[in-house]
Amino acid sequence: MYLSTDNDWKDVRLEFYSDLAWGKAEPVKLADAAITGNAAAMFEIVNPGLDGCNIHSLDSFEDGYYRVIFRTSASGATVEINKVQ
Repeated sequence: MYLSTDNDWKDVRLEFYSDLAWGKAEPVKLADAAITGNAAAMFEIVNPGLDGCNIHSLDSFEDGYYRVIFRTSASGATVEINKVQ
């Protein structure tokens, strides 16, 4: 997982790849309902189901600390995002 920010847009982006080499693996595909947790409403999935999909923060994003849990299963990948402070 890679975390990047865009200070101009005050945006946070999470990108998930299938191995540790930057730019050398296939992005993990996420379904429409893949985000869960108490901070789920602060994020959206961009291009769900497509190569290169990622998670962006929305205007409702709050400063703080977050725990991100990434799970894969036979039915697909999910991301649980919880605000912890």
